Amino acid sequence: SIALARYLRLWDRDEIELSISYIVSGDEQKLRDLCRLREELAQEKSKEAQRISAHMRRNGEYLDESKYPSLTTDKALNYILETYADDYVLCERVRSYAYLTMRCKDIDQKLKDSKVMADEVELLSSIPGIGELSAIQLMSAIVDIDRFPTKGQFRSFFGLAPIVKDSGGKQHHGHITKMGDRMVRHILYRVVYTHMNCPNGHIKRYYESCTSRMCKSKARTAAANKLLDLIYAILKRGTPFRNC
Repeated sequence: SIALARYLRLWDRDEIELSISYIVSGDEQKLRDLCRLREELAQEKSKEAQRISAHMRRNGEYLDESKYPSLTTDKALNYILETYADDYVLCERVRSYAYLTMRCKDIDQKLKDSKVMADEVELLSSIPGIGELSAIQLMSAIVDIDRFPTKGQFRSFFGLAPIVKDSGGKQHHGHITKMGDRMVRHILYRVVYTHMNCPNGHIKRYYESCTSRMCKSKARTAAANKLLDLIYAILKRGTPFRNC
């Protein structure tokens, strides 16, 4: 408390510079908490699907891939429940997966019904690869684009800015800081992958050009930064995406 009071006094006298942190509260905080819960459930759902697959391989239980190409479809899950009804553990895992799916759908609907930052969500949804739910999740972290004066600060918030070291009067750029919200960074990478599946997406073209001179992990980070620059520009301008 004494140290904080001293810093505030020096700041009031313009003897040091302090940046004020943005504190999320109210409906924006509720939206962020809901998005975080949704992401946690999605991760648990993915883990449960892996457990089901591993259990079936371990016990010699198989699906006809020509009829059920995906393990997690309703038809495939119902087939497992009917065919391997005597495997209690497997059936419990399938029911657990179905329950997690139901919870995710309920939260998805709550997020879609939310009107918090609706204009910004609509702007982000205009970018190929960013659906309504992804736009809501991203905006729950960004909240207000005006709190980021530069693109560099926006990248730093997501932990995608490079670590800069000064040595002998020269600057060396290292790995990304990863100082941002891990959940939001995960959502961003997912959006990048989706965007790269869109035909004629300029992020996809940029990624492909990067892979010719760097490894895929670095190219992915470069593509994510490129997408962040696009998001930053669109939110700052307040105009939807237009593909050139």
